[in-house]
Amino acid sequence: MIAMINMLSTRIPPVVWAGLVALVALAVPTWRFGHQFLLQFFVSPFQFFIVPLWLLAYFSVRTGVMPMRSGPPLRRDENPAGFRRNVRYCILMGAAMFAFNLWISWQVMSRHR
Repeated sequence: MIAMINMLSTRIPPVVWAGLVALVALAVPTWRFGHQFLLQFFVSPFQFFIVPLWLLAYFSVRTGVMPMRSGPPLRRDENPAGFRRNVRYCILMGAAMFAFNLWISWQVMSRHR
Protein backbone atom coordinates (compact mmCIF):
# COMPACT_ATOMS: atom_id res chain seq x y z
CA MET A 1 0.00 0.00 0.00
CA ILE A 2 2.79 2.45 0.91
CA ALA A 3 4.57 1.64 -2.35
CA MET A 4 1.36 2.52 -4.21
CA ILE A 5 1.09 5.85 -2.39
CA ASN A 6 4.75 6.63 -3.10
CA MET A 7 4.28 5.72 -6.73
CA LEU A 8 1.24 7.97 -7.06
CA SER A 9 2.74 10.88 -5.13
CA THR A 10 5.67 11.18 -7.54
CA ARG A 11 3.27 11.73 -10.43
CA ILE A 12 0.96 14.17 -8.67
CA PRO A 13 2.47 17.40 -7.29
CA PRO A 14 2.03 18.06 -3.55
CA VAL A 15 -0.06 21.14 -4.30
CA VAL A 16 -2.62 18.93 -6.03
CA TRP A 17 -2.65 16.51 -3.08
CA ALA A 18 -3.21 19.44 -0.69
CA GLY A 19 -6.01 20.74 -2.90
CA LEU A 20 -7.70 17.34 -2.93
CA VAL A 21 -7.45 17.05 0.85
CA ALA A 22 -8.90 20.55 1.29
CA LEU A 23 -11.70 19.77 -1.15
CA VAL A 24 -12.64 16.58 0.68
CA ALA A 25 -12.38 18.40 4.02
CA LEU A 26 -14.96 20.92 2.77
CA ALA A 27 -17.12 18.44 0.86
CA VAL A 28 -17.89 16.12 3.79
CA PRO A 29 -19.29 18.81 6.14
CA THR A 30 -21.11 20.44 3.22
CA TRP A 31 -22.75 17.11 2.45
CA ARG A 32 -23.70 16.81 6.13
CA PHE A 33 -24.93 20.38 6.79
CA GLY A 34 -25.65 21.87 3.35
CA HIS A 35 -24.68 25.26 1.97
CA GLN A 36 -24.92 26.90 5.42
CA PHE A 37 -21.64 25.21 6.32
CA LEU A 38 -19.85 26.83 3.38
CA LEU A 39 -21.27 30.19 4.35
CA GLN A 40 -20.07 29.72 7.95
CA PHE A 41 -16.65 28.54 6.78
CA PHE A 42 -15.90 31.30 4.27
CA VAL A 43 -17.41 34.20 6.22
CA SER A 44 -15.53 33.20 9.36
CA PRO A 45 -12.96 35.72 10.61
CA PHE A 46 -10.47 32.84 10.84
CA GLN A 47 -10.00 33.19 7.07
CA PHE A 48 -7.78 36.15 7.93
CA PHE A 49 -5.36 33.70 9.57
CA ILE A 50 -5.30 31.37 6.56
CA VAL A 51 -5.19 33.44 3.40
CA PRO A 52 -2.33 35.86 4.27
CA LEU A 53 -0.02 33.00 5.29
CA TRP A 54 -0.65 31.10 2.07
CA LEU A 55 -0.33 34.25 -0.02
CA LEU A 56 2.97 35.08 1.70
CA ALA A 57 4.28 31.58 0.96
CA TYR A 58 3.12 31.85 -2.67
CA PHE A 59 4.71 35.28 -3.09
CA SER A 60 7.95 34.05 -1.54
CA VAL A 61 8.19 30.98 -3.75
CA ARG A 62 7.45 33.03 -6.88
CA THR A 63 9.90 35.83 -6.11
CA GLY A 64 12.57 34.00 -4.10
CA VAL A 65 12.35 36.59 -1.30
CA MET A 66 10.71 36.05 2.11
CA PRO A 67 9.93 39.42 3.73
CA MET A 68 10.74 39.48 7.43
CA ARG A 69 9.14 41.58 10.13
CA SER A 70 12.51 42.68 11.44
CA GLY A 71 15.79 42.48 9.63
CA PRO A 72 16.59 41.95 6.00
CA PRO A 73 14.44 39.63 3.89
CA LEU A 74 15.49 36.02 3.43
CA ARG A 75 16.61 35.27 -0.09
CA ARG A 76 16.40 31.81 -1.59
CA ASP A 77 19.81 32.06 -3.25
CA GLU A 78 21.59 33.32 -0.10
CA ASN A 79 20.00 31.11 2.58
CA PRO A 80 18.09 28.22 0.98
CA ALA A 81 17.60 26.24 4.21
CA GLY A 82 16.17 29.21 6.13
CA PHE A 83 14.03 30.19 3.16
CA ARG A 84 12.53 26.68 2.85
CA ARG A 85 11.93 26.52 6.60
CA ASN A 86 10.02 29.82 6.62
CA VAL A 87 7.95 28.93 3.55
CA ARG A 88 7.09 25.53 5.07
CA TYR A 89 6.12 27.24 8.32
CA CYS A 90 3.75 29.63 6.51
CA ILE A 91 2.14 26.76 4.62
CA LEU A 92 1.78 24.53 7.71
CA MET A 93 0.42 27.30 9.93
CA GLY A 94 -2.07 28.22 7.20
CA ALA A 95 -3.10 24.54 7.05
CA ALA A 96 -3.44 24.43 10.85
CA MET A 97 -5.66 27.52 10.76
CA PHE A 98 -7.65 25.91 7.93
CA ALA A 99 -8.24 22.83 10.12
CA PHE A 100 -9.13 25.04 13.10
CA ASN A 101 -11.61 27.02 10.99
CA LEU A 102 -13.07 23.73 9.74
CA TRP A 103 -13.47 22.51 13.33
CA ILE A 104 -15.03 25.80 14.52
CA SER A 105 -17.46 25.81 11.59
CA TRP A 106 -18.40 22.18 12.32
CA GLN A 107 -19.03 23.06 15.98
CA VAL A 108 -21.19 26.06 15.06
CA MET A 109 -23.27 24.02 12.64
CA SER A 110 -23.60 21.07 15.07
CA ARG A 111 -25.00 23.03 17.99
CA HIS A 112 -28.63 22.51 18.83
CA ARG A 113 -30.94 25.31 17.81
